[in-house]
Amino acid sequence: MSRAPAGYSTRTGLLMVLVIALVYAGIAPANTQVVAASDRARDFAVLSASHAPRTRLVEPALSRR
Repeated sequence: MSRAPAGYSTRTGLLMVLVIALVYAGIAPANTQVVAASDRARDFAVLSASHAPRTRLVEPALSRR
């Protein structure tokens, strides 16, 4: 039975931690955008229900960053 080279398990462990960190780094901004979009959807619904002109509907989305 052959053994893995020295440092192999350490490298694998570091790679796993890196993958987890990258997945989290991708999910966090996506979640922020989903929450912001749902907030804007409510704003759009209120403006639309009040028969606001189309420029008033687009303005809040462009001003938030």
